[in-house]
Amino acid sequence: MPETRTQWQLFQSVKAVYPRQHNVAQAWVAWQELRPQPDVALVARMLETLKWQTREPSWTKDGGQFVPLFRTWIRDRRWEDEPFEPQSAMALRSPGPKTRTQRVEERNQETLRRFLARERGEEP
Repeated sequence: MPETRTQWQLFQSVKAVYPRQHNVAQAWVAWQELRPQPDVALVARMLETLKWQTREPSWTKDGGQFVPLFRTWIRDRRWEDEPFEPQSAMALRSPGPKTRTQRVEERNQETLRRFLARERGEEP
């Protein structure tokens, strides 16, 4: 049997882990305006997102000064955000195999390079 919880209980479960507890009444109003109404699965997604968001440098710097208000987080559907991956972490990733477009572009660049070298009298 699926778990049934009231909207207030669902709201409270998210509010309990949200780092900025200002204007809870306004956050509750924003919650009630969400469509479709949050269910247990959506709240689980919200809690998963908050796990990484609460560790983001933008949320932790200056004592959490830049953590969005809870009502703003709800209204802007911030649980749908994707984690930011810094450039250094992306550089560590393997680029994987090249796409057909990348291979064609490389061949075109090489052809252009050889053509320009011939035009300048620099035979390759």
